[in-house]
Amino acid sequence: MTYLCAGLYAEGPTDYAFLLPLLDQLLPQIAVDVLREIPIIGPSVGIDAGAHGPARRDARIAAAVRAHWDQCTLFVIHADGSGDPDRARREQVEPGLGAARAEHPDLAAVACVPVREIEAWLLADSAPFRKLFSERRGARDA
Repeated sequence: MTYLCAGLYAEGPTDYAFLLPLLDQLLPQIAVDVLREIPIIGPSVGIDAGAHGPARRDARIAAAVRAHWDQCTLFVIHADGSGDPDRARREQVEPGLGAARAEHPDLAAVACVPVREIEAWLLADSAPFRKLFSERRGARDA
């Protein structure tokens, strides 16, 4: 039996609020397809080097992986694409994963760099959600 727990390294509280529940929804589906078994999946956790962590991003990512190595089996490293996702991955994510792999050569990690940042819209524009939930409530009450 395989145990899977994702550790998410993100840029801030809104990224964690958006991406952790998304990971928890997607990982069971992806894991079954990839592993060909039903794994035991723990809740995804936010990982961070903390306020007293190293200043450089690559060192912070490596420190976060080190601090959660015994807890997590998969590491998801998020960076905003800022209009150039390839550059964000190359300059922000890969150096950190390289530093983490120097300590843990068997690191299972994936970059999470959106092509378009939609979470800002999702978090800022609550009107579609209010409309959706009021329509559902009205249909249920009828």
